[in-house]
Amino acid sequence: MHDLDEVDFALGGEVADLHGVLRSLRERGPVMAVRYFGEPAWILTTFEAVDAAYRDDDLFPAAAAFKEMTEPVFGRNLQCMHGTEHKRNRMLVSPSFRARVIAPTVIPIIAEVANDLVDTFAGRGEADLVAELGGHLLP
Repeated sequence: MHDLDEVDFALGGEVADLHGVLRSLRERGPVMAVRYFGEPAWILTTFEAVDAAYRDDDLFPAAAAFKEMTEPVFGRNLQCMHGTEHKRNRMLVSPSFRARVIAPTVIPIIAEVANDLVDTFAGRGEADLVAELGGHLLP
């Protein structure tokens, strides 16, 4: 059991056993009260809770978080919008992001990078794909 009063989730680097703390929270419930920069906050500890939150924009408005964290850096964009404004603007741009439009541009790039990465370990006959591929594709 962890003393959650000592944990501030904005300062996760200070938590010696963050995974243990998260496991403890998950065992207690799918939505738990925590601190974030010293203020009360909620943490969603299960996929189901996160999925439900993403589907309920009125209860968990993503636009509020994006407005605070993203807008100052990237400017106002679709993620910073809510409700009717978001739906109207999403309808304007969504045709450009359909698979049939994106695939011809993205697949050749992904295929080239993936082939180059596979070539680096193919001769060994085995590989840890998470480490060999993911390690190069993710920061």
